[in-house]
Amino acid sequence: SAPRASLPATGLHRLLCGLPLDDFDVNAWLGIYPLHLFTSSQISRFLAAAKVPMPLPRVLDIGAGEGNVTRELRPHCQEMVASETSSGMAQRLQCLSYNVWCEDV
Repeated sequence: SAPRASLPATGLHRLLCGLPLDDFDVNAWLGIYPLHLFTSSQISRFLAAAKVPMPLPRVLDIGAGEGNVTRELRPHCQEMVASETSSGMAQRLQCLSYNVWCEDV
């Protein structure tokens, strides 16, 4: 099952989102609402079934958020770039050693 935010974190999130703040920055500060689509092994099987040559030379994760999908894609590519418009999320990605474009693509 997916991880859930604690009641205090959820309450703080609601409070902060009521202020003139970017919701995505609030999510980054609190580290809640993760997104995860595929595991690395599922990605590997999917790309193999599609007969995609591996490793991928370059991958751009647009709207990388916290980097959960980026983390799963990283083993399958030579170069990984994460794009994120939220400065809070971009800082979090940079702290995880991702190459980040903090701009709208």
